[in-house]
Amino acid sequence: MSTPNINTVVASAGAGKTTRIVRDIAGEVTHREPEEIVATTFTVKAADELIERSRAHLFRNGQAESAARLLGARFGTVNSICGQIVGEHAIDLGRSPRADVIPEEGISRLFAIAADAAVERHAPALNALADAMGFFEPKRAPDAERSDWRTTVRRLIELARANGLDATGLGRSADRSVESFLALLPPSLARAEDLDRGLADAVAAALSVFPAVLGNDGKAALSVLRRIRTANQRGEPISWPDWARLSKIKCAKKDGQALIDALDVVCRAASRHPEHPRLRADCEAFIRTLFTCAAEALNAYQAYKAERGLLDFIDQEALALEVLRDPAMSARLGERISRVFVDEFQDSSPLQIAIFTAMASLVDASTWVGDPKQAIYGFRNADSALTQAAFDGVAATSSEPQEVLSISYRSREGIVGFVNQAFGPAFAAMGLPAAEHAFSGTARQETGFDHAPLAVWWLEGKVELQYAALAAGIRDAIANGQDWKVEDKAGGLRPLRAGDVAVLCKSNAHLSEVAGALSRLGVKVAVEREGLARTPHVELVMAAFRWVADPTDRLALAELARFFSDDPHSDLWLQAVSADDQDVALQAAVPISPALNALRETVLSLTPADLVDALIVLPEVIRRIETWGDFAARLDDLEALRGFARAYESSCASSGAPATPSGLVMALVADEPRRPKSLQTDAVKVMTYHGAKGLEWPLVVLTGLNREPKPRLFEPVAEAEGALDWRDPLAGRWIRYWPWPYASQSKDVGLDEAALISPLGQAAALRA
Repeated sequence: MSTPNINTVVASAGAGKTTRIVRDIAGEVTHREPEEIVATTFTVKAADELIERSRAHLFRNGQAESAARLLGARFGTVNSICGQIVGEHAIDLGRSPRADVIPEEGISRLFAIAADAAVERHAPALNALADAMGFFEPKRAPDAERSDWRTTVRRLIELARANGLDATGLGRSADRSVESFLALLPPSLARAEDLDRGLADAVAAALSVFPAVLGNDGKAALSVLRRIRTANQRGEPISWPDWARLSKIKCAKKDGQALIDALDVVCRAASRHPEHPRLRADCEAFIRTLFTCAAEALNAYQAYKAERGLLDFIDQEALALEVLRDPAMSARLGERISRVFVDEFQDSSPLQIAIFTAMASLVDASTWVGDPKQAIYGFRNADSALTQAAFDGVAATSSEPQEVLSISYRSREGIVGFVNQAFGPAFAAMGLPAAEHAFSGTARQETGFDHAPLAVWWLEGKVELQYAALAAGIRDAIANGQDWKVEDKAGGLRPLRAGDVAVLCKSNAHLSEVAGALSRLGVKVAVEREGLARTPHVELVMAAFRWVADPTDRLALAELARFFSDDPHSDLWLQAVSADDQDVALQAAVPISPALNALRETVLSLTPADLVDALIVLPEVIRRIETWGDFAARLDDLEALRGFARAYESSCASSGAPATPSGLVMALVADEPRRPKSLQTDAVKVMTYHGAKGLEWPLVVLTGLNREPKPRLFEPVAEAEGALDWRDPLAGRWIRYWPWPYASQSKDVGLDEAALISPLGQAAALRA
């Protein structure tokens, strides 16, 4: 088999990769038909930018005809390109040319409907095992993630489909996961009954020697031991997080040597938890039941879609690969395309790499542009090890040297130098040599900048004080904008403004803390927030929506009466609820009730989204919301509600289900849509590091750098048997899942250390 003509371009962030692709496309249209070009990237925004910049470049070069014809080329996201391929070969694939594609926001809801029976069939067993592993314990830290086995099932299915695995492949993955996980545990040499009895006796003995006066550690130990004794008396097994807690239980020296000695016996008895036969049995049962549940849910989901003629994005990719691997269909496609560009290649899943590899064999040349360093984001099931293997494999077989875009057009010299020094050794350890991945310089000028390109703000004290100090530093930088010069679009310098600042956080919990601290100092903040349905203005509209749809819904009418009360402390709405004729009294307290009654007369001719629109434009509704202040932000939320209603209808249309008012109400509760980011240009942007991918600002504040990174050892991850083969990226794939049975107990447990020194654990840690 001949080697496809593929060249790779390594382009670090801000190194001008889009400019490079645009220039190459302009060169290609001089000697090939513009319609034969395929250019794909991973977001709609990036795809739109690529086509517009390519056409603008051609127009500037006087190639107006080529610019117009480029509209007939295949520019788009991976999904849209695959959708075109599937549509063109639908008859050959035995499908209708008119495919109903499930919108991305509707996939979760459709999956829940299709797979509910399969998931709930395993719920009793999985809930019992999850309880033993502490999944339902209260979160100890505000940014702690609560374990949810249903989320794990969804993730197993996503990874299986992105790696070309079916239900049988999930079964094999369960076997491999169990085998590799049990190898982390010491052998079970003792009987479960003996270990349980030894711990119970140690707990009882310790409780008998507690003194009357205790220090804080002693009080905490007493509380835990009493709870454990109660569980023992009821005959309940001790959860694995409690075994781990007891292995670290302690008291102060002043609590007495007798208690110290008794707790030491408890610690030694509890420290044998890794060798407990029931731990092995629970973890094996949990792994196997999860994979079985995932396999059955996957089959149910696929069958549900097949019965209704539906496709989701991964279906499109799988069918496109089927076309590309079929000699007859791929030959016809090869007559229509001759040049391929792949942007953000590092974000490719194994299935997508298989598509790009197969497509490369049909065309004259392919260019894969990306930055393996950014594959740490794990965007949409990307496999960083596989994409790096593809870059290395292409470079090894190509007669041309791999091109590296190493000049930064975004960052100042000090930042570029810092990145090279700080991250170079880590990247080298991951197989990313500095010669290919370090910046060689910057195109930015230093003239006129008064501040150093880098600064460290040390934060001390309690967490809330640290957030307050951080917010004060940002406020002062904006207030002294003349001292913090930034470059404008014309290349000149101007003072820093609030809209120039972005604060990046590690988790959503930190987002709200930072945003709250800034808001308390009067700094405008643009942040995507939770709880769209819980905002008062959305609650008002939805209360009106519910009452129009169901005139017997007195709770909705009572909510409207409360919202339209001029005195927030007034109980007139409560008096109306208590009146003899509740409906009359409540309607009298709601000034828009006549308009709502009139709207009800036409409700049969309105879709749920139409009804939302009709309610939002009622003058009384708008006037009431205006009185609450921050009107622009509230209108943004109402626009998001309108978008959610339209998305709900699209989802229903895709699944063949009716769109109903009650269905929209339930979807709003179930999906918990987030509030939109502020559209204000003069606000500080606050987002996660992952959310900042592909964006840039003049001043970026990085938070949480003192927090230790967590290896992704105990979450589902795709693995491969043997060496990775980028030419056959779906070969030997399997999904590894190791459960963490100790909930919030993450220190001095032993299992994490055992996992890290295992070969699979080392490989997984390098993915983080």
